[in-house]
Amino acid sequence: MEVCHIATVFDSCQPLMQIDNCAVLQILWTFSLYLEAVAILPQLVLLQRTQNIDNLTGNYILLLG
Repeated sequence: MEVCHIATVFDSCQPLMQIDNCAVLQILWTFSLYLEAVAILPQLVLLQRTQNIDNLTGNYILLLG
């Protein structure tokens, strides 16, 4: 299982935060959108492998996409 430490994530965003202090919230908001899109991928892979999807789980994944 791969682990990504939160310090690594914030350290990679540090140069972007130095550009403009007013843009920090916009950068964090954009980062959260990208993170949410990537975080759903393991769930999609697991659902594809099991091929036993409940209605509630399928609707949840559909609404996240």
